[in-house]
Order: sequence, then C-alpha cells, then structure tokens
Amino acid sequence: MKKTLLLAGLLALTGSLCAQNMPLCEVFEKLGNNSSDFSPLMGPATDTLEINFVSTIEVDKAEKSIFKKLLGAPYFEASYGNFQTEAEALQFVKGIQQEFSACWEGFRFPEKYDKALNIRDFRFVQDAENIFRVYEASLRIDQWAGEFYVSFRFPQSSDDFFTGTTPAFVDYQVLPKTEDDSPFAFSLKLVMTEAFEGFERIRGDLILD
Repeated sequence: MKKTLLLAGLLALTGSLCAQNMPLCEVFEKLGNNSSDFSPLMGPATDTLEINFVSTIEVDKAEKSIFKKLLGAPYFEASYGNFQTEAEALQFVKGIQQEFSACWEGFRFPEKYDKALNIRDFRFVQDAENIFRVYEASLRIDQWAGEFYVSFRFPQSSDDFFTGTTPAFVDYQVLPKTEDDSPFAFSLKLVMTEAFEGFERIRGDLILD
C-alpha cells in the first residue's frame, strides 16, 4: 500500500511539473473544446480510490488545479484559497470576472445562490448575435468552518446513470423580432430571470397532495 501511494505521489508531482500554467480564459477555452471528453487533459489518479486526478493545465493565480471524479463524468476544479469574510471573497471573484472579460469579451456572470448550503455560483453566460450560451461552469464561493472558499469549476458533459444527461453548455436562440410587451411575455421573462435564483422570490408555500 505504501509503495502504491508513493508511486501515485511521484506521478502527481511529475504531472504537476509538466502542467501548462495559463490564464483562466485560456483554460476555459481548452475545457470547452474538450467538454465531451476531458481524458486528454487528465493525468493519473493521485489516490487509490481514483477520485482526484492530475491536471495537465493549471489556472494562473490558483493554488491548485485538479480533475475530480465522484459519480459520473469528471469535472475540473481550480482552488483559489480561503478568505476571512464573504466581502473579501466576493471582491476577489469580481476581480477574476474582470480579468476574464478583458481577455474574452461577451460574457456575463449571473449569480445562483443556494440558501440552504450557503453556496454562491456565478455562472458563465456568453452573449453573441441572436444567440446566448449558458455554461455549467461557475466561479463558486462556499462557506466552511467560518471561512469562505473560492473555486472555479467546469464539468464535462455527461450522459450516465448517476447524473443523467448534463451538457457542458446549452445554446439558446434569440428570435429576431420586436420586443413583445404582452402580459405573457412579461411573465415568461420574469420566470426566466428567476430561474437563476431558484425561483426564490416567486415561489410560494409547499403544496402537499
């Protein structure tokens, strides 16, 4: 067992030394181009359970960049470290977003807040002419033991028993017509906007059958 762990550690060290360090926008593009299969970007497992894998790409300014595989398809994770307050974490995320936008225009970062788990996910949405693309990737702030942790996550597209069908991104077509100001259009726009917030502000009480 000790020899196995030692070998895994040496392989992980070798893999990390050969990893390409690049800005987040370049890592994002590479992950997007390989979203159907991350295996060309993955090195060997670093543990006997084969949950954590060496990454051949590393995000600049991140403390650690790895691939993880729990159930179903793997996902890439870059950890930026911990912060004492949520305000500090939010300010740091804002800085990452600004750097990303300077490198790759046309992105916005709507927030999805999980109140129960106290997790903030800032999704990546790319706007283009007559289309917008919503990625599963996000900048995440989660709280643990009184501190706030910032990470970037990008899941591989999956279609399996455990996670079902989850594409890495979905494209939405914008219909080329004048704005519809009907009550139905207003309600539909409200629902689409609230979807990023889990419908918290428009959801009523639970109805039991």
